Amino acid sequence: MAKATQSAEGQFSRLYAQWTGGAGSVAERARLGHADQAEVREKIVRCLWFDQFLDSANLATEDGRRLAVFSPGYWNEGAGPDFRNAEFALGDAPRVRGDVEIHVAASDWNRHGHADDPMYGRVLLHVVLHNDLGEATVAQGDRRIPQLALARRLS
Repeated sequence: MAKATQSAEGQFSRLYAQWTGGAGSVAERARLGHADQAEVREKIVRCLWFDQFLDSANLATEDGRRLAVFSPGYWNEGAGPDFRNAEFALGDAPRVRGDVEIHVAASDWNRHGHADDPMYGRVLLHVVLHNDLGEATVAQGDRRIPQLALARRLS
């Protein structure tokens, strides 16, 4: 276990390498179409969001709005969105509180059926590692949910 005196910066990478027995990589191939990219499990993306290993100075959604995160929310281990009651602000808008859904790829939103599931009606932010859709938002009924692609936004 990491010492309490170590900084949070880089702690996740060291722990991940220790837990997996490797130097931070996984031998499995990605399903995202990139032959040289290691597969990342969704739980790792959840950890990145919760621990806020993000470049906060340059944090922006796919539609270009600045994102300020005040709380990542609390873990939801049951059915529904991955994080409840996250608190953040988009652009110059006031702080909002709502749910956050996490995926490895943006296309997982539709693949998992969230677009038509009322359980995801409080999701205000879709956090993904890779935006394989190339779109800035995902649909939930008649509303559009902004996406944050972490691949370019990690600290």
